[in-house]
Amino acid sequence: PHPPPPPLVSQSFDGDLFQGLQSVESVLEVEENVIFDLVHFEGRMLYGIFIALVVVLFYYTVFRNTVKGSKEEIQRTLHFLEHMPVSVLDVQDAEVLRTFFLEREYDLKNHQHIMAEAAAHQAAAIAMGLD
Repeated sequence: PHPPPPPLVSQSFDGDLFQGLQSVESVLEVEENVIFDLVHFEGRMLYGIFIALVVVLFYYTVFRNTVKGSKEEIQRTLHFLEHMPVSVLDVQDAEVLRTFFLEREYDLKNHQHIMAEAAAHQAAAIAMGLD
């Protein structure tokens, strides 16, 4: 039993409901876009980190296998050189072949031993008349 509102009052609030809903909808749409943009950015960032990690691990594994293979090849070559008849080489060539595969920081005693060994083989070759 309330009296109906006067026509002036009812006409002034006629579009408020739709304007309010439109305003709420636009706010929700803006928030939705912000959330989706953030999720999209984080997804791309995680994907980029994943790809970078896979590449780094792949190249790390390849590098380790390459270094390991190189060390094995050095050991095989050293074994070959140790069994190579030094009498076919002169002292300088034998020394170059041996020191090429030694560590860069080899000690003087080891170097002198190699030179003495090469000179002994050269002397033996000369004594046998092979040189």
